[in-house]
Amino acid sequence: MICMACHYTRAGWRVRFRTSGGVSACEVVIAVLRNDLVFTKRYFSWFSILFLYSVMCVCAWGQRSCKWPEATFLAPGNAVFPGEVASGANPGMLVGQPLTSTFSITTSAGTTTGTIVSAVYIKGGTLDFYYQVSNDLSSALPLVAVEATSFTGFRTCVAFRADGSDLPGFQNGINPPVTATSSNPPPAGGFEIGFQFYPPAAPPTEIAPGSTSLVLIISTNATHANDKGAAIVLDQAAGANTSAYQPIL
Repeated sequence: MICMACHYTRAGWRVRFRTSGGVSACEVVIAVLRNDLVFTKRYFSWFSILFLYSVMCVCAWGQRSCKWPEATFLAPGNAVFPGEVASGANPGMLVGQPLTSTFSITTSAGTTTGTIVSAVYIKGGTLDFYYQVSNDLSSALPLVAVEATSFTGFRTCVAFRADGSDLPGFQNGINPPVTATSSNPPPAGGFEIGFQFYPPAAPPTEIAPGSTSLVLIISTNATHANDKGAAIVLDQAAGANTSAYQPIL
């Protein structure tokens, strides 16, 4: 449920929309100077009411784009905390087969190698993109982030799940993501969706040699996909591109 609260500031009226859980869904500031006639009792118009209503609907639409109740809506240029999908939750139907790619990153610290698995599930008529990265035991450095392309033009929600062994091609991992981000232009807003495993915490969140991430989920409103996308794996010094699934129009 979306709730609307208004309060007056020196700059004008501040209209704040919140979900029933108290998390800010959208905030719109209408800068109305005290001598602006739009919001006086004498000149208050139905246009203003329709404007506020349309903004509220847009905010609700964005929040409700997450088919997983635990997932977090992620708009282009933003950073959020991804939610954890409950173990055992039905992922939907697997589309095609999981795609496993290897990567190798060579820096002055040595060589970091591993694998990344990507898969596509259809749930509720739209596609979810699953990823999991493993760092080989012989690697020189821990992994700090995974980025996937291209999600431009699609609504995205982000989450992770711990029951990897229940999903074909995946395994039970250790490391959950700390944050998730959606890129700004160029080339376009939302082109890259990234999961970060830093800053280091106690216990460490970076994917150490010999460790594997939890399963990462980018839930979308896409209905088609191909295997021409990319997943970028980053260690503490550099990165490498691998093949992965991506949504297409």
